Parts: sequence; structure tokens; C-alpha cells
Amino acid sequence: MKITAPISRVEEIALLSEAGADEFYCSVVPESWSAAFKTSAVSRRAFGNLPSFDDLEKAVIEAHRLDKQLHLVMNSQHYTGEQLNCLLELAQFFDKINGDAVIVGDETLLALLGSHQFNFSIHVSSIASCRNSEAANFHQALGADRIIFPRDMKLSEMESMVAANPGLEHEAFMLNDGCVYEEGSCH
Repeated sequence: MKITAPISRVEEIALLSEAGADEFYCSVVPESWSAAFKTSAVSRRAFGNLPSFDDLEKAVIEAHRLDKQLHLVMNSQHYTGEQLNCLLELAQFFDKINGDAVIVGDETLLALLGSHQFNFSIHVSSIASCRNSEAANFHQALGADRIIFPRDMKLSEMESMVAANPGLEHEAFMLNDGCVYEEGSCH
């Protein structure tokens, strides 16, 4: 079992590592994104963005120094074509700095990233509502390496998917933020 924790500052990595975290996730909003789209919605965690590409690179270096992984979140439910091009550039930068995985919620972005020869893994966000083994097979065919279960799935449902999809990693939340909306129907 691995513990995965969110960060919004590079300094949190060492503290959370000492507390037992094995993997970290965050997002970053490229200046080109904000200028072009007038939004910070690269991911669903508006408060979980590192302020710059420099900080993202520092976060990867710090995580690796501690023998941990850093995952980049790009998990809005959908993106425009222009946004996908910007995210591809972000993914290329993340690959160049040896990031470990991206977390995606949009199947079009998943397919786009899966069609490239990146060195990072691709994780399907809980927001994609991957709830059964056929959906897991679909996401794996697009390039996914890990499925993050929707937060409201029962353990028996998770066990069934794990058994049916041994070629995928799986991740489950232990702490829910208390939101009443189901992941894929987020409002």
C-alpha cells in the first residue's frame, strides 16, 4: 500500500514524507494557459496549484531526492482543442523534468497523452467515473496505467475490478471531502 498526498508548496513534500506519504500530486497553471483561457482550471483543485514551472521542477527533484514520486494533475472533466494543445506542452515539460505520472479525467486528453511516447505513467482520475472492468479496459487501451476509483465505490466493487484488471494499478481514497455529488457528475 502507498499513501498519496496533495501538495500546494514544495516545502510540504519533506514534511508529508516524514509523516508516511509515498507519492505526491499537484497541478500547475502555465502562464500561457491563464493568458489564453482566463481561468486556472487545469485541474479541479484550484487551491492545489504550484505557482510556476520552476516550482514543479523543484517538486519533482525533492520527491525524487526522498525516493518518492510526484504526479501532475490535469483532471478537469473536459477541455477544448486549444486547451488540449496547451496541456500537451505541459506534459512534454513534465516528461522532460522526469515527472512520474499524470492524473487525467478527460478521455480525449488520456488518448492524446497515450498516443505519445512519454516516460511517465498515466492515471485515470476518480472524476472519470471508471466503475467497472470494461471501463477500465477502455481506459487502459487509451494508455492508462492506474485507475483511481470514484470515492463512493464499495470495497466489493473495487475488489471485482482489481481481479478483472490485473494489468492495471488501482488507487482508492481513504478520506472524502464530504461533497454530495458523485465524481463524474460534479457540480
